[in-house]
Formats: sequence, C-alpha cells, structure tokens
Amino acid sequence: MSFEGEHSVRLWRVIYLNILLVISVALSSCFSSASAQSPEPTSTPLPPDGPIPIILLDKDGKQFDKDSKVLVRVSNSTDVDDYDNGGLGIFPCDQNTQVILAWAEDYEVAVQVCNGGNSYTIPLTPLSADNNFSYVWSSANSSCRICHSQENNSLYNEFNQWSKSGHANLENKFFETMYLGTSASGVKSPITPRTIINNEFIRNRPIGTGYKLDFPQEPGNCAYCHVPAAVVSTQTNPDLTNYFLNDGSAIGERITCEVCHKVLNIVLDENGYPLTDHPGILSFTYLHSNNNQYYIGPFANINIQNKSLVHKLTCSQVFNRSEFCAACHYGKFGDMMIYNSYGEWRNSKYGDNPNESDYKTCQDCHMTANKDPNAKSIPFPKRDGCTENGVEPVDYNHNLLDYGFDDKLNRDVSRMIRGAAEFDKLDFSYEPEKMNSLGVTVRVVNTKAGHKFPTDSPLRHLILVVEAKDRLGTPLMLTDGERIPNWGGVGNPPYGMLSYGGKAGKIFANLLVESDTNISPTAAYWNPTKLAWINTEKKTNSDTRLAPGKKDTSKYYFAVPAHGEVTISIKLIYRYAFFDLAMQKGWAYSSRQDIVVTAAECTGIPTEPEKIKCVITDP
Repeated sequence: MSFEGEHSVRLWRVIYLNILLVISVALSSCFSSASAQSPEPTSTPLPPDGPIPIILLDKDGKQFDKDSKVLVRVSNSTDVDDYDNGGLGIFPCDQNTQVILAWAEDYEVAVQVCNGGNSYTIPLTPLSADNNFSYVWSSANSSCRICHSQENNSLYNEFNQWSKSGHANLENKFFETMYLGTSASGVKSPITPRTIINNEFIRNRPIGTGYKLDFPQEPGNCAYCHVPAAVVSTQTNPDLTNYFLNDGSAIGERITCEVCHKVLNIVLDENGYPLTDHPGILSFTYLHSNNNQYYIGPFANINIQNKSLVHKLTCSQVFNRSEFCAACHYGKFGDMMIYNSYGEWRNSKYGDNPNESDYKTCQDCHMTANKDPNAKSIPFPKRDGCTENGVEPVDYNHNLLDYGFDDKLNRDVSRMIRGAAEFDKLDFSYEPEKMNSLGVTVRVVNTKAGHKFPTDSPLRHLILVVEAKDRLGTPLMLTDGERIPNWGGVGNPPYGMLSYGGKAGKIFANLLVESDTNISPTAAYWNPTKLAWINTEKKTNSDTRLAPGKKDTSKYYFAVPAHGEVTISIKLIYRYAFFDLAMQKGWAYSSRQDIVVTAAECTGIPTEPEKIKCVITDP
C-alpha cells in the first residue's frame, strides 16, 4: 500500500478538531439559557483515523477475497491500493475534483464519486463482449481526438503525439509503393516475368519492386501489421489494392488507436515468441463488441472529467510488457527472420533478466512518461500496469520515436535516432611507411538502442563516411582502408539523399540476397531470401548492424599533403532505404531524409597526429 501526504492528512485532522473545539466554546458562550431548551445537535462523524475501507463486490454480490487481483485508486493522485495489506483502503478524496476508480481482473473499471463517507462499497460489472470479428474500427480522428488532444482542451495529448509517430501516417508512400509495385507518382512497374525450370516457376530479374508485381493474385499478409483496421475478421486477410484510395476512415490511419487499445492479451509460443502462423494482430486477444465499447490500458494514474467515464474501461498488464510489441516487431518470411527488434531486445542486457537493474521494456524507452507532454527528455520509468506500483506518471508519450521539429534541419526528425550511437574512439597516426599516410581510426558504439541499430526493416542502414581534405578543401586520396559499396549511392540524385559509394567508410546493415534472382541488397522480403554472406570461421555474416553496446573499429589511410593542416570529417548517417530503390520509387524525402546520428570535425597537422583536435558537431 502506498499513501503520500499522510502527514498532511493527520495535520488536517488536528486542525479540524481544534476548529470544532473553538466553535464549541464560542457557541456555549453565546447561547446560555436558550440553548438548554433547544434539541441536541446531531454530531457529524469525523473521518476515520487511517485509510477509508473500500469493499469491492463481484458479479454475485460477494466481496473479493485477498487472492483476487483487484485495485482501487483515486483519480489524479498517488492514492492507490490493492490487497497487499489484507484489505483495501484510501485516504479521503476531494468531493469536487476526484473520484475513486476500482477494478478487478475480468471486470470493468467502476467509478465512485467521492462523497466524504467513512467507507465505500463498490459493485463491479464483469466484462461482457460478443467477440465480434466483423467489428467496425473507430477512427482516431473522429473519435479519440475529442478527449485525447490538447487542441480540444483535453488533459491528455496522446492523439497529437500518435499522429507524429510511425504508427500513424509517416510511412504511407513507402508501404503503398512497396505493396502495389508503383512509384510515388503512381506509375506501376510490369508484372514480374517467370520462367519454368524443373517444373518450378523461377522469377527473372524484376524491373520493379512490389508485392503485387510478384504475386498479383494474392492478398499477402501485410494488413495484419501495416493496415490492421482493414481486417474486419481475423479469419480473412484483405487485399489492399484499393485500400489506398480510401484514407478517410480508421483503415487509412494505419495503426490506429483501437488496434492497441482493444487488446486484452497476446498469444505466444512456449518460448515467449509470436506463433509463425499468427502474424501481427492475429497474435492478439481482442475485446471486440459493437454493443459494449471497451477500451483497455494499464490503469495508470489517470484523470477524468465530469466525474464519469465516457466509455467502458478495463485493465491489462500486457500494456507495460515488451511482448505487446512482439506481434508486429518479430516476424519471419519463410525461414528468414526479417523483423526482429523484439528478439534482439530479449538477447540484450535490457531484456534478458527482468530482475536486474538494467532491465528496460520497449515501453520504458519508446513510451516515456510525460508529466509535461512537451518535454524532450524524460527519465526511464519503471512501470507495472494493473498494480499499485503503477502510480506515476499521468501521461505516456505515444510519439514512440520522439519525432519533433529540428531547427537546424527545418523539419521533423526522430530524436531517438539522433545520438543513438556514438564515436567511442577517434585516433590519428602519421605512418610514412604506408605511402606517407595519415591513419584515422574510428570506433562506433550503439549506446542507446535496446536492440540492433538500425532494427526491423532491412531497408534501414547506417553509413559511416570518413572524408579528409587539405587546407584548400581538396579531397585527400584514400591509400588504404574500406570503401563504401556502390549501393551506398552513385550519381547525383534529385532528392535529399547524397551519394556515398566509393568514399572511405562502411555500411552497417542486415544485407540479404534473393535466392532465385541473386539481387542484393533486396527489398522484396516476401520472396525467399538469405544472408548475403556467412563466414563460418570468424562466425560473422552479412548482418553487420550494431547490437546494444557493440563496438565496431575501422581504420582508414589518407595521403598526406606537402604542408598545412588537414580537416577530417566523420559522419554516421541513418538511411531509411537503399539508394537505388529510393530512386526507382521516386520517394520524396520530405519526411524520410537521411539523419545524421553523430558527426565529428577534426583539424590539425597530419605529421603531428597527437595535436589533431576533434569537435562533435551533431546532433
């Protein structure tokens, strides 16, 4: 049991008794003989010396026993209790501004207006739903926005936070063009030609990339994660060909509010991973009903207006567990793992043991606790839904990747991506025996991502670019060291991407190859794919992304100029999609431009490497 302000409550009781004493003395001195003939005044019972008892009644009208999972809390406060003391109790609550909320497992949340009583008896209503698989999803814009947007003077701002996130609409053209096989302007590529070899259809090298180019007659299972509101029955997978023309409903809102807030539980295998035949929302147990509009959350500290709930509410602990995210952030295409941020987290120090101090759930990082919804930096909370431990905070940020406006770039950018990795070491050496070269050692480390960086879609990758120039700005020749492959970009693109192919540096990516066309890097993960290369001796492969805490060291050598200072520019760049694919699709990079994760500018005399000074310039 946790009670804050107990001292102030007892102090108020002392003041209250003293006030009564003063009033009593004053009354006795003002009324003498007249008071003797008056009827005895009715005594007002004082609040009890301690918590006010709460009795919760089940569907049969009986009190819940001590082993039941029950919880009572006072709105907009830290006053909360479960059965850890053998009973339920709260301190007096404000009759004008607060209510008591009570919940039990498999029951609705009940609301009791504070009335100054010495005890409260609250009957609970069991959950009732018809598990309607033809449920019509509600639009966040027309429904949730009313109470969950500060533009409507709401106490909460989840709608505006969500609308900036990748769960809302930031990936519209990416998904649409990849599914249909079109460019951003709507130009469709030809259907993928196939050849029959040994009685099997073999795909020829495709002209364009798109699921519908490879499988024009199949709907695919993309909707279960990318457009879940299009799924009106968990037994039917919709074809999304015409869905992009109808963005005015919940279907067009991508992962809309109800997709998460109707979830009661998640079904996992014995090892704690989603079942391969239950992709996306098929892993969820939904509380769907057209007659009873339930919404589900962690039952954290909440505030309600008008002393009543505008819809039915219940609680599920799945909201504070990483397993909730596993449904769409863990998935195989055939035998190849494609999306695995959940598995990467479980294999990291953050997810391997919930009893250790460094344990953090996905929500701890991606749904930071906001008392101030506009706060940019929030410490990681430890939360526990549906228990009295989940006292703070009032608001969970639904932005997920902390998208916000960047004054330097003059556009929205993910602040979680910026700074997720750092230069752990920048060293310089003058090496005349290596063609009179300046050696540049760069060590990069994933410092903040609780999974591999980048994660999930193999389209995403990091590009380390190392450039050196003389005092006149002339590039210095790379005499030795790794070069960025051509798929890092060649030529002068018309968009916000730059070409890095052939420059000094490397790419951190989950590099896959299509099995039947040998295309690499591939974006068609719906076809059979495999790792581009495997080195069994060194136990390495083409997945070179940075695991949590992983350090990667590389060294580059540049020809030293005859005299003068040199400038070494080192950048780590986050790129959302492969260069050639972005050019083919014509993706406008207004919201998906490259992000500089971190950068350094170093200057000095190359023959005096110990005096070369570096300044971290980004983020």
